[in-house]
Order: sequence, then structure tokens, then C-alpha cells
Amino acid sequence: MFKLIYIQDTPIPNNDSPKNKPLNIDSRDNAWATLRIVSETPHTILFRWACDAFEGLRSIPIELKGDEVVHSYTIDLGRIPEWAGTVMAIGISPSGSSKTQTIRVESLAVSDVPVGPPVYNPATFGPRNHERTPGMAVERTLSIIKPDATRRNLTGRINARFEESGLRIVAQKRLKLTRERAEDFYAVHRERPFFNDLCAFMVSGPVVVQVLEGDDAVARNRQIMGATDPAEAVAGTIRKHFAESLEANSVHGSDSVENAAAEIAFFFEDSEIVG
Repeated sequence: MFKLIYIQDTPIPNNDSPKNKPLNIDSRDNAWATLRIVSETPHTILFRWACDAFEGLRSIPIELKGDEVVHSYTIDLGRIPEWAGTVMAIGISPSGSSKTQTIRVESLAVSDVPVGPPVYNPATFGPRNHERTPGMAVERTLSIIKPDATRRNLTGRINARFEESGLRIVAQKRLKLTRERAEDFYAVHRERPFFNDLCAFMVSGPVVVQVLEGDDAVARNRQIMGATDPAEAVAGTIRKHFAESLEANSVHGSDSVENAAAEIAFFFEDSEIVG
């Protein structure tokens, strides 16, 4: 048994919580939460949930069209990372600020079939949680927040995506790469036609290098980031939401456990990583 929050006909001003009442269901294995939402202006809201398997709240963004039409948005509950507890509460709240904002939730219901476009996509977030293999390996992976993202002050918002998906930041530095360091880091691409432009971009502003830790951290980080080309990235991923271009795609993540170890060692001493 777990509990969802049902919200109906509730204006949601900034920094205010909607009134809600519980809706109880018996099984999560084939459950989809469907929100029916209308908004007068384009806006991002956060679909938020709490569970006894972890502390605090998790959230994912939903992009509202702002066309004053009711739209349905489906969240596949079986694919939400860290859904492992027996009691769960779900709600929504605004993200960011807007001078003019009207958001109305027509309903939040649970069914055994999806309705509306998926917010969680299997290509992005992998198999449903009840299909995942127990005892996944705890890994570490390198993450870089690139100059286009630090320039726009997105470090906190990007890191919230990692943390809300169950990854921990166990080491972090903000630094300015030299051309030599950038070329050394991307040496594997030295013969590629984009190498010079890539290195020039990576030295164009500060970067944040960090170590992420968690179950299957390498794969999970890449799922959260999305495809290298933001045009091909799935909705809800970092690159789809924040990237400016194929080159200025906001984040880097190691592509294998072996490369993660080498990339982490490139930037961090063992003593700098605190689990």
C-alpha cells in the first residue's frame, strides 16, 4: 500500500503548497500517475514525491505549454528512481518565478495504463524499478558542469537533478581549465575535427568538476544528462532542458566505469573524495 496526493481545482501561487487529500492504491507495479493541468503562461512545475526509502523530496520538471488548454502528463511510477518504500506522497509545486502565473490542477489520478505524454521515458530512465536487478554496484563517475551552464548560473539546478535521482556529490571543484589541461583531458579526441573547438569552448569559462556516487552511477548519470545532441535528448533530461547546442551541452559524464576512474584521477586526489 502506498499513498498518492489528489489535487483538484487548486490555484498554485509561487512558494505555496496546494491543499490535497490522500488517494490510496494497492500496487505500484503497473501504476501511472496522470496529472491534468492547465496554465495561462508557459511555466515549469516540479512533480514532487516523498518515500520512506530516502530522506527529503525528489522532483522532476514538467514543462507547461501555457496555452490555457488542459493537458495530461503521465509519470510512470515504476520507473521513478528510488521508489522502494511502502508509503509515498506526491504533490506539485512551482519551479522558478513568474510575474504572471495561473496553474490549475484538474486532477491527479492513478491507473494501470499510461495516459498522455510520458514525463519519465524508459529510454531515459531504464527499466521499471521492480524489474531492476537487486544489489546494483555502488559506483563513482566524473561529472563536469560546462562553461555554458556556469555562465548561466545553473550549477545548483543541475546538481539538484543528480541528487534528486539518488546520486551523491562526494567531491567538487570550481576551476578554470588551461588549454593544456583541456587538451590532455580530451586527448582521446585529438584527431577528431571538433577537437580544437571543443577545447576552446572548455577553456572559455569556469567549469565545475565533481564526483558522483551511487548505484550504477555511470549509467544513471548518463541517463539523467540525456543524449549528447540536445535535439535528440529526451524530455526531462539535463541537456534537453538546459543545453544551448551540441557543443555547449552543459554537462559531461564518464561513459564507462574504467574511464570514470581515469577521469576522476585526472582532477582529484583520493584524499579529496569524501564519501
